Amino acid sequence: MPNPLNRRLLKDLPTPFGPRTFYNSVSYCNRCGCCRQDCPSYRIFLQEPYSPRGRNRFIRLVLENKLNLTDCRAQAEQIAASCTLCGKCAAACAGQISTAQHVLQLRRMLGKRLLPRTPHALLCLRRTAPRLFSLFIRMGLLVRRTGFLRVLRALHLLPAWLNHADELLPAHIPALQAALRQRGLTPAPAKPDLIYLPSLEAAFFAPDTAAAVCAALKQRGTPCVWTDTPSGLFSFVYEPDVRRARLQVLRLMRRHKTAGRLPLITDSIEVFLFLKQAPALFTVMRLQQAARNFAACVHFAADFCPPTTPQKTGKICLDTGALLWRQDAVFERAKKNFIDVCGQNFVEFPYTAPSVAPAGFVLVNGPLAHQMGLACVRTLAREQVTAVVTLSVSAQLELRLLLKKYYSGAQARYWV
Repeated sequence: MPNPLNRRLLKDLPTPFGPRTFYNSVSYCNRCGCCRQDCPSYRIFLQEPYSPRGRNRFIRLVLENKLNLTDCRAQAEQIAASCTLCGKCAAACAGQISTAQHVLQLRRMLGKRLLPRTPHALLCLRRTAPRLFSLFIRMGLLVRRTGFLRVLRALHLLPAWLNHADELLPAHIPALQAALRQRGLTPAPAKPDLIYLPSLEAAFFAPDTAAAVCAALKQRGTPCVWTDTPSGLFSFVYEPDVRRARLQVLRLMRRHKTAGRLPLITDSIEVFLFLKQAPALFTVMRLQQAARNFAACVHFAADFCPPTTPQKTGKICLDTGALLWRQDAVFERAKKNFIDVCGQNFVEFPYTAPSVAPAGFVLVNGPLAHQMGLACVRTLAREQVTAVVTLSVSAQLELRLLLKKYYSGAQARYWV
């Protein structure tokens, strides 16, 4: 079993039944197999080790010292890299077992960097030097506008991750400050009563969406935009030491306390779910209570902003997929508000809902993410869906690229 003093791991995992130790949470799986039909990677591999119960079984054997992690490291890395962390298995499980959290603990035990070196180093700057990160992003977008990336692609010199990013992003990306000014918004008003924490994708790659969210929040109060404060989600998912994510959340909590503990709204369902679990990052009782107070102030944009009806008429569906999915009433509220706007055009899939791979997974396992995307597009085309509304900007960008390539009869857009 792992050393309980190993600070790289979470001591207790958050579950709907309260905190559980890593081993206790893994052991709760009774191997019923109800999760397999909802696991996107299992539907592609059709192999038991790549099912949620297979992953739980493997991790349990490692924790019980029946498997030596050193001897079976190659298989452990394959299991860790094949899980999308989408959490669909938890939604299908009667016990709501969070296999995604178990896989994250396995990644930390392996201490392996799953992202390519360059994007990993760049995204780490978001944690260590946010202003330098912002400068690098602006410079990269400027180089992209010159057409230099197209030259590199023609010469087959463009790295796979950069080629995907170039395809994914829109042709013109204004600065967030400019997008806010165009709508007559001030990012730092004198007396705000709301805090808007934009996701990385909204702040840097879809500033028009961030400005639209901010404009909608303006109808409810006076929002202040925090563009230089990372949420800690990237470190929690992709860095092999949970202490880095804990430090970022602690900094965010301190800034939030200094700002007067105002309601904090984020446009990403994934950031929302992560920050709601902030108490699980801390073991000191005082910090746990502070994290609970902070989490109570975190809200999702869908609770403040009404959904915008897509321009195309026809069948419209709502993508409720999310990284590290967990049961939360926010999904039902979003669905109800969406149905009120779409009316009879809303279509709900009776079985497994189509969804693209969560944010960042395409950099971890590109071929598997592509197969998942194709499966999603096939389902949408078969049902003749004309529009998909997502709850995160990253999902919108990924889905828009897939629809542009394989099913131009539909469009993807964010909630607002």
